[in-house]
Amino acid sequence: AKACAVSAGEKGASLPRRRRRQPSNPPGEMSLLEHFKEFQRRLFRSVLAVCAGALVAWRLYNQIFHLIEAPFNAVVEQARAEGKTITLAINGVTDAVSLQLEVVLVSGALISSPIWLYQLWRFLAPGLTGKERRWSYVFAFGATPLFLLGVFIAYKAMPALLKLFLGFTPENVANIINVSDYLSFTLQLMLFFGIGAIIPLIFVMLNFAGLLTGKALLRQWRWLVIGILT
Repeated sequence: AKACAVSAGEKGASLPRRRRRQPSNPPGEMSLLEHFKEFQRRLFRSVLAVCAGALVAWRLYNQIFHLIEAPFNAVVEQARAEGKTITLAINGVTDAVSLQLEVVLVSGALISSPIWLYQLWRFLAPGLTGKERRWSYVFAFGATPLFLLGVFIAYKAMPALLKLFLGFTPENVANIINVSDYLSFTLQLMLFFGIGAIIPLIFVMLNFAGLLTGKALLRQWRWLVIGILT
């Protein structure tokens, strides 16, 4: 029996030990070249999504421009009742083409925002832990409606803002506004309102990720509110 036990031990010692299979790419570990390729892939998909949205916007350009022009027309009607002249104008030969391209590209970015926001999240996800990745889902799916809500609020506030700014025009002076200037003002306002609507969500995500504590937010809440409103 002792001899059998010894021989069995020798056989066991001679057998190679089974090694644990190591993951080829542990979570969150990527080389610089892999990060660059991943960035290229996500950027390419985002650009394709914006281009696809721009093609849709090109077909709907007249309807989109009417939506952009609607707040201005509301102010024009009030100004005409008061005997004032306010009108949009195109000065350059190529300004009409530039205007359409600008409207189409911005509209394409808005239409495709869920796609490129998702691509942004997918690019950041490999470097996140399980808890951080879970909250990043909340950011990815919460940022889009919040951004669009900010854009909607800006659109609704446009007539009041235009009336306020154009109300400083002296008597017997006509407001002939370049369409490009009006479009830039409208887009900047919508962009700022959209970003302002996302900022609180960014603070919440930084808190859940452990990068910004709740106590620090509470101590500086006055400055945070002023910064968001600004």
